[in-house]
Amino acid sequence: MTRKEVKAAEKLKNGDCIIRVEQHKTSRYFGQAAVPLTKQEYSWFLIYNCLRSRIEGGLEAETFHTSSGSKCLKLPEYFKEAWESLQLGKAPSFNLLRSSVATYKKRQLESKAYKRVAAFMCHDEHTAKKFYHAEDPAAEIFNSRSLSITAISAYAVKTKGGTQERRATEEVED
Repeated sequence: MTRKEVKAAEKLKNGDCIIRVEQHKTSRYFGQAAVPLTKQEYSWFLIYNCLRSRIEGGLEAETFHTSSGSKCLKLPEYFKEAWESLQLGKAPSFNLLRSSVATYKKRQLESKAYKRVAAFMCHDEHTAKKFYHAEDPAAEIFNSRSLSITAISAYAVKTKGGTQERRATEEVED
């Protein structure tokens, strides 16, 4: 995601935004990635863009960058630190989160919703060719986001609950 992509985000009537990202791991199969953000979340990107000139590496194009301005490759590490600092239990990997969302959607959603979320997440080349539409309506993009958040929340509750149960068992055994 670049500064230009953040600045060029599609603004919706309710204040929400969609950032369209050209370059990502599966772009050759899925085209642009759509990053749906609430008005508040998008404001964080705008504020950061205003502060970039004061940050080492901030003048480069990448939104997530190192102090030298190159792409930040440690996002998974930072994600795990944030997850654990929120006391949500052992942090999952990005791949495990994607798998959790995929499992949830497969088990819980009817076929049409399942296919929409799969496309939203840039899952599976075969599925992409059949079901992906580069210019999805904003309502569908935000609905896919909501379904993904539900799946991640279910994972967090399950993980946190398991961690609390283990702690209680360990205390009894001591």
